[in-house]
Amino acid sequence: AGLIGDYYYTRWKMYVDQALVDVDEGNKYDAAGYNESVHAFEWEWSTWTDPIPLPEANDVLGFSRSLQAKYADGINVLKTMK
Repeated sequence: AGLIGDYYYTRWKMYVDQALVDVDEGNKYDAAGYNESVHAFEWEWSTWTDPIPLPEANDVLGFSRSLQAKYADGINVLKTMK
């Protein structure tokens, strides 16, 4: 959710969907159609007021430990690069 999940993902999906439709129909890419659609989406997104759902953080220490365990290998690699 947010900027990446709601905004950029949707814009890229709109782009790819438009390209696939144009290829299927044997047409040149409709940049004007894409621009019109994406501008309407951007306006809607910029005026969106629904709250972004956040995960519950009742156990902050447990959540922190799960992140450390999940990314431990990457963190260790970064430590050795210094």
